[in-house]
Amino acid sequence: MNYPRIVVFLFITSVLTSAAFVSFTGCSKNATSPPTDTTKKTDTTKTTDTIPTIGSSFVTIDNNSDTTFDTIVATSVVDTAHHGSTVRQINETSIGPPTGVYESFLANGDLALEGSTAGWGNSGVFYVLPFVSHTTVIDTFQYSAGGGIHDSLVAVYHPNSSQYSLNGHKYPTDSVTVTTFLQGANSIQYYYTFVPSLGLIAFDSTQGSTSEWLISYSPK
Repeated sequence: MNYPRIVVFLFITSVLTSAAFVSFTGCSKNATSPPTDTTKKTDTTKTTDTIPTIGSSFVTIDNNSDTTFDTIVATSVVDTAHHGSTVRQINETSIGPPTGVYESFLANGDLALEGSTAGWGNSGVFYVLPFVSHTTVIDTFQYSAGGGIHDSLVAVYHPNSSQYSLNGHKYPTDSVTVTTFLQGANSIQYYYTFVPSLGLIAFDSTQGSTSEWLISYSPK
């Protein structure tokens, strides 16, 4: 894939000492709307376990009409910060060789994204998107270009009454916004819509850059 993917009960603050450079680039584009449906009728006959099984595949498309083919594969990567979580590697192929994205499925149903493959945060660190716990998560991190300066990101759950249409079915969704605060730069927001019953990010969008959404899913 060519682009990154991403009520208050609990504040989680973690100071990360590893140094990794985080950069953000992009040009403004008007996002095309994803296939949502606000009706209440929901067909859940095609739901799978919360954690997608190895060998499953799905297809996404972005607002430039670029298509990415994704396959879920086994991985040796471990999310040591979240006990009981299961990490899945998603191999994404569009133009050029596949790239890997790491997602950690937490025991409480939340999803965490690995920093370097999410496009924000530090490499090797998984940042929680509170889709199910409905908390607000605050993380602090460093990046080398900032001379060891601590920057932060805030992940906030948003109630979502819309449903996502996929493979002829409608699924309830949850939404999270991640805002990054980098010293000397404007904050950047990342928007994520998640289908908990499938364990898949259905829609993600980066402020001032790209949007992409899920168009088909083939569970194994």
